[in-house]
Amino acid sequence: MTDIAYINYSGSSLPVLLQSFELARAAAAVPGCSVTLHLMHERIRQPSWFFTMLDQAVSDRFRVSYRKQGLPPAPAVPAAGSRPLTTLMLFGLIAKSLRFVPREMKLLRSRRPDVVAVRPDFSISFLISCRMLSLPLAIITDGPAEELAAIHKYTARWPVAFDAWRARRAAAITVISETCRRLWLGKKIGPSRLFLCPNGADPAVFKPLPPDRRRGLRTELGFSESAIIIGFAGNQQFWHGLHLLVRAFVALARHDNRLHLLVAGTLEDRPAAGLDSVPEPLAGRVRCTGPLDYARMPEYLDCMDLFVMPYPRFSLFHFSPMKMFEALAMGKIIVASTQGQIAELLAGLPSAFLYDPDDGDGLREAILRALAALAASPGLGETSRAFAKEHHTWQRRGETFVAACRFACNGRAVA
Repeated sequence: MTDIAYINYSGSSLPVLLQSFELARAAAAVPGCSVTLHLMHERIRQPSWFFTMLDQAVSDRFRVSYRKQGLPPAPAVPAAGSRPLTTLMLFGLIAKSLRFVPREMKLLRSRRPDVVAVRPDFSISFLISCRMLSLPLAIITDGPAEELAAIHKYTARWPVAFDAWRARRAAAITVISETCRRLWLGKKIGPSRLFLCPNGADPAVFKPLPPDRRRGLRTELGFSESAIIIGFAGNQQFWHGLHLLVRAFVALARHDNRLHLLVAGTLEDRPAAGLDSVPEPLAGRVRCTGPLDYARMPEYLDCMDLFVMPYPRFSLFHFSPMKMFEALAMGKIIVASTQGQIAELLAGLPSAFLYDPDDGDGLREAILRALAALAASPGLGETSRAFAKEHHTWQRRGETFVAACRFACNGRAVA
C-alpha cells in the first residue's frame, strides 16, 4: 500500500481546493493506494456545502484533514480592481508559509506517509518538513511563475528562479498542460520527472439528466421550450473572456429570438463582464445563477445547448480548464478559442467549434457554425461525452498522480 499525504495551502480559491479534492479522491481509488488530503490554511473561506462534501467523501483509503473553523466565503474582488501582486507581497507570502512547519511536522510524524505530494503555491514550509523527516516529495503544479507575472505585472526573474529551485528538490512533478511541461524542460528539469496530469471530470457525476428534469430546470429559469441556451460557467476574471461572449450574444440575439444566455456561478464583476450594458429587451434573455453548490453544477450545464469558453489571446496559455472537461462529460457542444490545451485536445472533435481569438468576428461565427451543426445533428454532443469518458476522467488523472508519487518513492528525498 502506497500511503500519500497530499498538502494544499489554499483557503479562498474554490477551484484550487476542488481540483485537489478530485485528484486526491481519484488517487485513493487506485488499487494499493491511500491518500490523506491536508488542507493547511487556518481560515478556509468556503460555503458549508464544501465541508459537507469533504466529510461525505471520507473512506478507509481517503481521509481529509482540515481545521473545522471554516469561515463564510470571501467577498468577490472585481478583476479590474484587484491589487497587483508585488515582489514585496510575494516575499511576505513565502515567509508566512513557515508557520505551517510545526503543524506539517506533527501531521506527517503521526502517520509517516510513504510520500508527500504538495500543491505549492507560494509556500516553502514543505521543503523543510520533508527534509527533516526524509520523506520523498512530488510537486503538483498549476500555473507557472511566468504566467503569474503576466497577470499580476511583477518582474518574473526571481519568482521563476525560486519556482525552479523548489522543483529541483522534488523527485517528481505533475504538470497540467504541455505548455507547462515545456516550461519545466526549459528549466532543466529532466523529462522522466514530469508527469502530464491535466484536469478532468467524473462522468458518473457530470452526465446528462433525464429529459423531464432538464425541461423542469429550464422552465424554472424562465426559458421557453424553444429556447436555445448559450452557456458559460466557472470563474469570471478578465482572462476568462465573459465580456467577449456577452458582446457576441448581443450581436446574434438581435437576429434570433430563440437565443438566450446562461451564466452559471458567482458573478464576480458584472460591469466588467458587460452584462449591465446589454440592451433591452435582450437583457431579459440573460440569466445569471449566482453562487452554486458544486453538486448542482451538472444540472445547470445540462440546461445549456452550447458551452462557450471565450478566452482572449494569451501569449502563454497554460490553462487546463476544469469546466471544459465537465462540459464534455455532460455531452455539450463546445465553442472555444483555439489556444493551448483547448487546441491540443479539441481540434478535430466533431462537437467542438474552435476559432482564432485574434479574429474579431471569430467567436460569433463559431457560435453560428455550432448552432447549424446542432440543428442538423441534435445528438452531436454524444461525441463530447464519449471523448471525455475515454480519455479525460478523474480516474485517469488519479492514476497519473499515483504514478508520480510512486516514482518519487523510488527517487530521492528532498536535498
